[in-house]
Amino acid sequence: MDYDALAAQHGGATEAPDYETLAAQHGAAGYEGMPGPRGILNYIDTTLGNVPQDVMNIGQGAYTAATNPLQTLQNVSEAVANPAETLSGVARGIGRFLQSPLQTFQQAPVSTALNLSGAGAVTAPLRAIPYTLAEHAYPMARNAFAPKARAYMETLGAQTPEAINALAAARPGMTVPQALADINAPQLQTFAQAAMKQIPQEARAATMAQEQARAAELGRIAGAPEQLEFAKTVRDVEAKKNYAEAFKQAAPEIPEELLNRPSMKKAVSIADNIAAERGGAQTPMAKLHTVKLALDDMIRDPEQFGIGAAEAGAIKSTREKFIEELKKVPEYETARSKYAAQSQPINKMQVAQQLQKALTEPVTEGATRGGMFARAVEEAPKTIKKATGQTFFDKLEDVFSPEEMKVVNDVRDEFRRSKLAKEQADLGKAATPSAEELASSKLGSISHLNLLNRVWTIANTVVKRSLGKIDEKLATEIGMQMLDPAEFKKALTAAQEYSKATEKGVENIRARKAATKKTVIPPAISGAVTFGNVMAPENRNAMAR
Repeated sequence: MDYDALAAQHGGATEAPDYETLAAQHGAAGYEGMPGPRGILNYIDTTLGNVPQDVMNIGQGAYTAATNPLQTLQNVSEAVANPAETLSGVARGIGRFLQSPLQTFQQAPVSTALNLSGAGAVTAPLRAIPYTLAEHAYPMARNAFAPKARAYMETLGAQTPEAINALAAARPGMTVPQALADINAPQLQTFAQAAMKQIPQEARAATMAQEQARAAELGRIAGAPEQLEFAKTVRDVEAKKNYAEAFKQAAPEIPEELLNRPSMKKAVSIADNIAAERGGAQTPMAKLHTVKLALDDMIRDPEQFGIGAAEAGAIKSTREKFIEELKKVPEYETARSKYAAQSQPINKMQVAQQLQKALTEPVTEGATRGGMFARAVEEAPKTIKKATGQTFFDKLEDVFSPEEMKVVNDVRDEFRRSKLAKEQADLGKAATPSAEELASSKLGSISHLNLLNRVWTIANTVVKRSLGKIDEKLATEIGMQMLDPAEFKKALTAAQEYSKATEKGVENIRARKAATKKTVIPPAISGAVTFGNVMAPENRNAMAR
């Protein structure tokens, strides 16, 4: 060996160099990048010494990814979002490997062996780990940032499109529970009931507003008691005048066949008794009118005259034929028609005011306001007779116009929806844990509960714990939305779109995961990329910590 040449390389020392020391140092380091005899032994010894640390680094990296899924998701997202930077890092890794392959192998022998041996298929499942973690972490993260959307979607799920349509069709003044009563959603009704408890004053105000709206709607039909009395007075004054003129006219000849009917004979007898009681003579036309009034009484109160239902029906037919004979006198028909026309709005007000009583009068124990109103509508003949004293109408449609019937039916439907919503909420609560169980439950310990239980956990104080805590402000927002179907429709539509976006994101992650599993990275590039990332000083230090 040329020791003088070696000395010259090491500074050209003027004093006699320690040639043996220089040779040992150079042999350990290698000459022109190649290890000498001692360097080879030192290289092997150092490489074997790095094996445990390399294995630990690999395990530490997997552990970090498994225990910090959100960071892993962020790293994957950054890599996808910045392809140029990612490719640049790959290029640097390849260059580092090609520049000093022996040093790279020495520092990470296990990683290098795995990659340089063409083990891309073996490491492919490891490369899919971040995507597996992201697949679960991604929806959790999005739900954490949108607890209200998560709560809405969990309570309705597949019923969301149907709920949106029902909310769009809701009448003004309805609450969300009423609007969704017909879609049979106990989870939502339970959730809504809990949410509205957060805003008791506003919920009570909404109830009172509904009551006032019902009264106002019926009030437009019923009018005030003073209006009813005034209309009666006007009608009676005009009727007295018109009938007086009619009674001056000659009476028509009534067929014997009609006069001989039992009801007609009874009616004529009653008319004679009335004339006798009044102590004055009647004109023939006035007497026929009194016979007609007697027939009216027999039909109005058949029980009073000992008349059964079948006989009352036959008497109605006799009365109609008798009136046809009276119509032959024009003045009488004019008086009767005007009286009937003026009685129509009066009867309407009388029936409407009777229905109003069901909304305002105290109810008996066990009864409900809605039940009283529904009964009054369903038992129309009784309601009409009680209101007008007449039995010539069998249903409310005979008294009210189609528009007025819509008002009546809307009020009844509102009560029906309220009752149905309450029943569904009770059903939902029956399937949920008790308040004590909820109070003691933790986020990680509720996995054994079914969907209804999870929904009630969210709904109770509108999520005391739901990936954290929904604060009082958000709880109030949810409660207020339950009072306004239009606002809840907007929120539910937004929640649906948010959920679809989350599902789409998960699908994309799954697709990338599947592609990663199928990909076998070429050995040289795989090793270079691994070394470029794993062996970077900052990454080695991070994993060593």
